[in-house]
Amino acid sequence: MALIQSVQGQPDPFATFETKKSDYYGLQIANVIATEWFGKGIINSKCNFISRRNYVRGNRLFVRGEQNIQPYKDQLSRGDNDLNLLNLDWTNINLVEKFCRIVSNGISDENYVLDIRSSDKLSAKLKEDKKDSIRKDMISMPMMKKAKEVLGVDLMPKGFIPESEEELDFLFESEERPIVEIFEEILIDYIKNTNDWDFIRAQNNKDLVDNGLIGARVYTDKNDGVKVAYVDPQDYVHSVVKRNDFADKFYEGIVDTITLSDLKRESDFSDADLRIIAKTYASQNASKVDDFSICAIDEIIDYKIDVLRFAWKTSKKMVFKKKIRNDKTIKVSLKNELFVAPDKDDVGMISRTLDTWFEGSYIIGANAIYNYFECENLARDTMNKAMSPFVFMASDMYENRPRAFLTNIKPIAERMQGILLKLQLLTAELKPDLIVIDLDQLAELDDGKGGAKKQVWETAASLMNVKGLIFTKRNDLGDLGVKDNASIRPLDQNQGSGITILLNQFAFQYNLIRDITGINPAADGSLSKDALLGVSRMAQLASNTATKHIVDTSIQFNKKVCELISTRINGIFKFKDAKHIQELYINVVGKNHAGAIEALKNRHLHEFGFTFRFLPTNEDMREFSEGLSVASSKGYLDEVVVIKAKQFAKTNTKLALKYLSYQTKKEKKRLEEQQMMLAKNKSENDSAAAQAKVQADVQGYIEKKKADLFFESEMSKIRITEAQAFLQINQPSVERKFQQDAQLEQMKSGVKQELEYFKETKKDDRTKLQATQQSKMIDQRHKESDPIDFENEFNFEDM
Repeated sequence: MALIQSVQGQPDPFATFETKKSDYYGLQIANVIATEWFGKGIINSKCNFISRRNYVRGNRLFVRGEQNIQPYKDQLSRGDNDLNLLNLDWTNINLVEKFCRIVSNGISDENYVLDIRSSDKLSAKLKEDKKDSIRKDMISMPMMKKAKEVLGVDLMPKGFIPESEEELDFLFESEERPIVEIFEEILIDYIKNTNDWDFIRAQNNKDLVDNGLIGARVYTDKNDGVKVAYVDPQDYVHSVVKRNDFADKFYEGIVDTITLSDLKRESDFSDADLRIIAKTYASQNASKVDDFSICAIDEIIDYKIDVLRFAWKTSKKMVFKKKIRNDKTIKVSLKNELFVAPDKDDVGMISRTLDTWFEGSYIIGANAIYNYFECENLARDTMNKAMSPFVFMASDMYENRPRAFLTNIKPIAERMQGILLKLQLLTAELKPDLIVIDLDQLAELDDGKGGAKKQVWETAASLMNVKGLIFTKRNDLGDLGVKDNASIRPLDQNQGSGITILLNQFAFQYNLIRDITGINPAADGSLSKDALLGVSRMAQLASNTATKHIVDTSIQFNKKVCELISTRINGIFKFKDAKHIQELYINVVGKNHAGAIEALKNRHLHEFGFTFRFLPTNEDMREFSEGLSVASSKGYLDEVVVIKAKQFAKTNTKLALKYLSYQTKKEKKRLEEQQMMLAKNKSENDSAAAQAKVQADVQGYIEKKKADLFFESEMSKIRITEAQAFLQINQPSVERKFQQDAQLEQMKSGVKQELEYFKETKKDDRTKLQATQQSKMIDQRHKESDPIDFENEFNFEDM
């Protein structure tokens, strides 16, 4: 859409979003911007835009040594005709480019790396699922090793499997990155490289140092995808900001000079509209057209016009109608922001307020606007973050006025240029030392030989020039005394004193630049080679500190550009209309990585966080190498670990130290286990040796006993043979002795039997006696007879 219309009043900040989307509202916003920067009408020499442009162009010319020399001429000329008497070379000596380029060239992408990390729920879940899968392999590793040893079945997982949770965390921190992060990094690098990022980066670094401003534009081209373009600070306009990162900006834009032919191709303006625009810019083009309303388009098609490509920030309210059943939302539908939910129990409303940006093109001075639309569709932006197509920053912004590195040294360089011109003036005015010749005294000289006076004079002049001899003559003036007169003598002059003062002043101003900027001799390479290493290192560190804010601004700018590129990539993969660009980016990634289609299929569901990590300096690498040597000397690190640690240290010394710490602990644990195993093996070996010794002793004892038994067996046989022979010899005597012994035993047995019989008989007698006496006693008690004396009782049976 395109619109040419005269607008009145300020835009209503409380207008509905539908109103803000209209070309008329966009034209009102553009008029506000034009009033602040261009005044009324087309760009004129007194507007703020020209002031900013002159500031940028003046600084660039000054760095190139092409600044205006008229102020220096005014400084040396105090009269109307003084310049006619001066024969000077007015060429500017470029004094500041060295300092500016030291700083800008020192800002390099080689000093830091971009670290991209996915921050969405899907990536977090995929990462955690991957961790869980590896944890399962870690837990089942002993069982799979046992299966391989016992059953011969190899179920071991492919690749590296951590041994602890600490090693697992380190693996994901250093190597096991989600594939979507790798693809995002590849796409960002591809987009930068295809848009001449090296040129943009170099120009931005120069602008940051020379003008204190740095800018770029990131947009989506329907045919080529994401584009990155350089933004010249002299063409940039913005709202009043207080932050160096322009985060509080309300609007911004760039002024582009195009022809009506370009305008016709970009917009849908009619020929009548183009004639009205050409009439507005007639004063700035060599025009011979008398009546623009009837002229041919070919006569004005090459007219140059100024177009403001602007963007402004606003908010939009998204309202959804929700259907409720059993206190649960079962359906939502997008409604107009003026929608009010009916007073029903089953109907409700959900609203969200999101930031967004509009962009468009405004023809300055012509009240014309075209290509006005919302930058992004933020319906799925859960972070309420809208990004402008422009990225712009300043190293030092105060009251909407930038201050650059060059601004600090520019007055000093101007004074130094004046000193150089004065030195040139004094050098041109230098004359040889004057010599005074007194002709009267010279005439009085005589060589004593009557020679010609000319020869005498030449001889006197030669002696003074060569030998430094001065001829004098004493004249007696009578009462006036005696006077010495020199015929030839030099005249003292003080021409060199002024030059010395100027040279000292020049050196003072030069050192003042070094003090202000922090670019000391160590930084610019002019430090003496005999300077101590510690002094040189301290000077370099001081220089880095003095310009750190410039480097930080450049890094934050690069980070913001990457974030904006990522946002544009997300938009491309979100909409089906960009299918051909999606295929282009998938092919870029798929050249070296399989599975790119599957990984990028859900690219629009991912969000990324961007950080920059400074690469280690030479000093950091030196300290790390020293520590690595100490650790290696203790025997805890092998060659593979050392090489891998050095690879980590090239990008991240902290990660390398963490890796070394883990490997050292792991190696210590391995050595302890090895020592325990050696001790166990030694104990087992000692036990086995002792057991073997015991077994050997037992075996020896058994063998000895076997020999003893064999010996005893043989001896027994011998003894038996001897006994048999002895028995045969002693058989008769043995038999007799046996018979005697048997008879004696028989006799002893008979005696014993008789003795036993006697004892039993006596026992029976006593028993009978006791029974008889007992019976008598019983009878005596019954009869109550006299006592019975059993001892003296007479018994006839005993007779």
